[in-house]
Formats: sequence, structure tokens, C-alpha cells
Amino acid sequence: MRNSKKLLAVLMVLSLVAAACSQATETTEPAATEAPAATEAPAATEAPAATEAPAATEAPMEILTDGVTVTDDTIYIGMLADLSGRFATLVRDIADGEVAVFAEYNERTGGIGGQYKIEVLIEDTAYDPAIHLEKYDALKDKVVAFSHSTGSPHTASIAAKLIEDDLLAIPVSWYSGWAFDPIGTNVLEQGPNYCIEGMSVVEYHSTKFAEENGRAATWAVASTPGEYGQDAAFGAKYAIANLDSAELVYDAEALLPGTGSPEVAQGIVDNDPDFVFITTGPTGMGTTFGAALQQGDDAQWTGSGPSYNFALLGLPIGQALSERYTQSGYYAPYGTAGVDGMDKVEAIMKAYMPDAETRQITDAFTRGYIDATIMISVLEAAYAAGDLTPAGVVAASKVLDPIDFGGLIAGGVQSWSGEPNDFILRGIQIFDVNIESLTPEGTIATGGNAGFDLVEDNYIGTLAAAYDFQAPCFVPGG
Repeated sequence: MRNSKKLLAVLMVLSLVAAACSQATETTEPAATEAPAATEAPAATEAPAATEAPAATEAPMEILTDGVTVTDDTIYIGMLADLSGRFATLVRDIADGEVAVFAEYNERTGGIGGQYKIEVLIEDTAYDPAIHLEKYDALKDKVVAFSHSTGSPHTASIAAKLIEDDLLAIPVSWYSGWAFDPIGTNVLEQGPNYCIEGMSVVEYHSTKFAEENGRAATWAVASTPGEYGQDAAFGAKYAIANLDSAELVYDAEALLPGTGSPEVAQGIVDNDPDFVFITTGPTGMGTTFGAALQQGDDAQWTGSGPSYNFALLGLPIGQALSERYTQSGYYAPYGTAGVDGMDKVEAIMKAYMPDAETRQITDAFTRGYIDATIMISVLEAAYAAGDLTPAGVVAASKVLDPIDFGGLIAGGVQSWSGEPNDFILRGIQIFDVNIESLTPEGTIATGGNAGFDLVEDNYIGTLAAAYDFQAPCFVPGG
């Protein structure tokens, strides 16, 4: 009877989490937005391109295009986006945020070079690597580049094809491998990676715990398999192994399915850690956390950024998450005060986001702004070089100037110059999940808070700062 009650509780949590995520994703699929041309043409050297109106410059004598991915007046950009799968809640808002930035840029500047308006072609990949590959094949001859590719294993599945087809992609993924050839040759990463995040999150909490309690913090690590989960697990376990203030008591690396696991939850409870580091999606995290809660778990939880979604605060587990979950992240939450670049993000989203007057605030809009800004910067560089073919866009990405995001990402500036160990970003942001800060009625137009209180901005642990990146933290089969 006791086991039956536990199973019933787990199933109830799973259904509630799934329902919450389903409700949170009921947004319209983003579509390309046409806008009237402005009179000023952009300068290819200004950055971030999506936020400032550059002065007009004289166009090159001839711009090379293929006539398909770039026509006389349009540049076609592709998105391979999870609009219906595990991360749809996050991804739909990122995709809509990108489209809003492109629409604003088209209207303000007239498009790349004052001539080529950006139009977006979107395919739903359902967070399935096979579908991702299928949708890539459907778009590859129609677009000059991909401004969005959801998922680590999914983007990895097209990495060789990107090289073969001379196409660029920006991943919605923070896998450490994107900084390295060959998997990252035509993939332009942004932000810190999962591995850095794992190191710094564990160091931050372990150091504080040891100072307050006079002993090492005990940890459980649970993750999904593959480039996402195991890149993060590597970082977390590396820190545990190299800190006197941390001890690993339960290792569930690669044992956690995307839907969560009562068995992993039971393993956590049986080993009674002080902290749990989890890498999965919001449904899997909510299910596993809820099952552990039902079985008597009292640990503090944290994990990789995509593991959490504020919709979980609306479930019966919400109060416990508020008391025991700490979120880490790669960019500033939407509306964060004191961040120079946030005024630009908010202005664009209020004016160009579909249903802005009623659209619920999410922090994914910041990420959409960042991705679109990088893509525009690459396109402007390709235009300045006189080559707007897919190959020309790839070439422009190899010599891209650093972009200052005005505090939107930890560290502020993203660069791609030199060796990976030189340009990989080391800083993360740490937030306290606080149900009292949540304003669920908040919209883009009215403002609000998704339940985060900033604890540390651009936190860089000693291990993350010193780590020598000569290869990805995790390599499948390695």
C-alpha cells in the first residue's frame, strides 16, 4: 500500500508538470515579420547590430548572392526549433524573441545593407534528433544560415552536414564542444557552457556550506545522457572531486530520462545528500523533485539552467522549490534592473513581440535577443565583405568582432577570437527561486518578475577560472 501511494504521488506530479508546461507553451508559432524599409543603411562594423541604428555606408561594388537564400531584397534565415517537445516552453519564446528583433531591425534599417530584409523560415523539430535532421534537410537549400538550432545532441547530429553544406548555425545549447573543431566548426556558440556552470554552481554552494557548517557538503548528481546532461555532470563532478568542501554520495550521471525518474529520486533519498545537481528538462526535474519530496527528501536542489521553468511554481511543489531550489543562468532575466542592454530588449519586445499586451513575461526573450543580435552581426560582416552566400556567411563568422551585450550575458562581452581556452566565457549568474517575487500576471507591456532574485552576477569559481579547455568536457564515446 505504501509503495502504491508513492507511485500515485509521482504520477500526479508528472501529470501536473506536463500540464503546466503545456499551458506555458500555448503561444503562436513565430512567423517572419515584414516591415517597411527605413532610409538608413547599417554599418557592418557596429555591434550589437540589432540595438543601434548605424550610419549609412557606401555598399561594395558588388554583393555576391546565390539568388535563392538571398534574393534581390530578402535574406532567408532558418530556425530548427523545438516548438512541441520537451523544451517548447523555453524555445517558443526564444524563437519569437528572435523574430521580434529581426522585425525591428528590418523596419529601422531597411535590412542588411539597407536592402536585404531578414525573413525567417521555421521548422518544428519536436526535440527529436531524427526530426531535427529531417527538418535541416528541408531547409538547408533555402536559407543562408540558421539563427537557431535547439538541443545539444540535435545540433551535433547536423554538425558534419553544416560543414559539408557550408552553412552556419547558432545553437540553443551551451555544450562545451561548440568551441572546438570539428563538431563546432560551423557552430557559433554563445554564453558560458554547461561544464563551466556545473563547476561553478558546485563550488559556490559547497564553499558557503562548509563555511557555515564546518564540514564538506555532500552531493548527488543526476543527468540525462548525451552532450547536454553529461557535459554538465562532468563539470559538477570535476568540482566535487577537486574541492575539499564537497563529497559525491550518489552518482546518477546519464541515468535520468527526460520525463524524470522515481528510481533516481529514490536513490537521492537513500543517500541523503545536502545538495542535488540535476540536468534535464522542466518536466523531468519537476517529476524527480516531486517524487523525492514525497519520499522524504530534504536536500537543497540546483542544476543546469534549462532544467527549471517558472511554471513549476504554480504546482503543488512550487513552495518547496521556492524554499530549496537555486537557479543558475547564462543571461540576465527579462526586465533586470541596472543592466544597460535590457532597455533595448524591453523596447523591442514591447513593440514587436506578438500579443505583447497579454503575453506572459519569460526570460527567454533575452536569449532570443542575443541570438538574433549575433546573427545580424554575422550578416553585416558578410555584407561588408561583399559575400552574402552561405559560404560567405560562414567565412564572416570566423572573423567576427567581439559583441558587447551591455551586461545581458555574464561578463558582458562575447568573443570568438583565438583558442577556445582564451574565449570560452567563465562567468555565470546565480538566482534564488522565490515564489514571492513571481508575478504571473506580468506581461511584456506591463513588466513583472518570473520568480528570480539575483544572488551573484558573473560568478566565476576558482576551478572554472583555472580549467584548461583543450577539448570538450564530454565527448560521446570518449
